[in-house]
Amino acid sequence: MDLAAVQEVNFDVDFVDGPPDGEAISTLRRMFKTIEVLEPLDDGSVCVVVTIKSELTYAFVTETQREITALMQSYGGHCESWGVWHS
Repeated sequence: MDLAAVQEVNFDVDFVDGPPDGEAISTLRRMFKTIEVLEPLDDGSVCVVVTIKSELTYAFVTETQREITALMQSYGGHCESWGVWHS
């Protein structure tokens, strides 16, 4: 994988108390454009995947996780995981 190339980076936003409200989804969509709300898990928690195209750097990943968590904290959400699909 060429880390200097632009990648689609997925950030998982976890909501442990159930689905986020419409305002949380609207905020994520307004800030990041590409999001996907996954089906609830057996425990009722929900993950929203935010996809951003960017070069993959430590600073980009950690700053984006902090930004998403700060935006979603009041809605019960946090971002602790991320990933890149490659072949």
